[in-house]
Amino acid sequence: MNNVSLVIREAQKDDFEWVESVMQNTLEPYYGGDHRLHAKRIFNAHIAGGVDSLGFFSFEQRMFIAEIRGKKAGIIHLVGKRQATYKISPLIVVPEFQGRFGIGSQLLDHAESYARRHQARQIYCTVAEKNIAVLQFFFRKGFIKAGSSDSHYKTGVTEAMLYKPLYGASKVASLDQHHVSVLPLDETNTEMKEQVGRLLLDNLQNSFEGINDDWVHALFNGYSRRDTFDVNAKYKLIYVAIDSASRVIGVAGATPKKGNPIKLMPFIAANIVAFEALLIDIPHQLVSFGHKLYIHINPTADEVISLSIALKLVNIFVL
Repeated sequence: MNNVSLVIREAQKDDFEWVESVMQNTLEPYYGGDHRLHAKRIFNAHIAGGVDSLGFFSFEQRMFIAEIRGKKAGIIHLVGKRQATYKISPLIVVPEFQGRFGIGSQLLDHAESYARRHQARQIYCTVAEKNIAVLQFFFRKGFIKAGSSDSHYKTGVTEAMLYKPLYGASKVASLDQHHVSVLPLDETNTEMKEQVGRLLLDNLQNSFEGINDDWVHALFNGYSRRDTFDVNAKYKLIYVAIDSASRVIGVAGATPKKGNPIKLMPFIAANIVAFEALLIDIPHQLVSFGHKLYIHINPTADEVISLSIALKLVNIFVL
């Protein structure tokens, strides 16, 4: 540290203009959307005690700022998710301090310590694959690539999904394996696609007619057209729920429609934990694709209970 005093503190009200400017300048090359509006929303959630009035899919949002000699040098924002995970969104070191004083490392260490204190099992983030320096930084810090998604946040930019377990191997092994992560389907992963196909064929045939190998192939073909964003081409978005053993235990397919509704079909899970994980995460994943969701399912009694809770939180119609 060369005897330089670095302080990491919670963001305060008078930090907003700086946070807004840093997020706009840093995120614009890699992510679509209104970054100033995003900064305002997450900053206000932090200032309001961590509660996001729109964030029904998270239980906490916290923002921390790194200072050197009283000068703001970096920021990290944490989103506490309902599956005992924390998402980093974003971690930024301002250009003046990049590569100096280990600011990024200390902000990440602070975030991991915070997550562990709150019993999180995992911390995760997404990084644009062309942002090589940041990607390598997370790999050096022990993060693992879970998959990638083309045009996930910005057309033409491939996003890497990274995570880091926060428990040791013995602790992870002692947990039941129903902790779930929800990620876009990695269509290059043959085993994952095979598991998705088996789950669909084994579970949907009793509720819907015409569920066969051709139907599954058509679903995957629709996913291959997702970068067109053409509703007339009936492109599909596919998300998978994965347990701690990397097994596919849930699948959600989404079809954006004219007028901006989104049909969820299929929506299937091997257990209620995976079902609830999909219910919590999928609306958040699809927020940029439409204004409401509707689902075609034949729910179990337990799933009806989960849906009744979700219906109070998000605009979902069950058909």
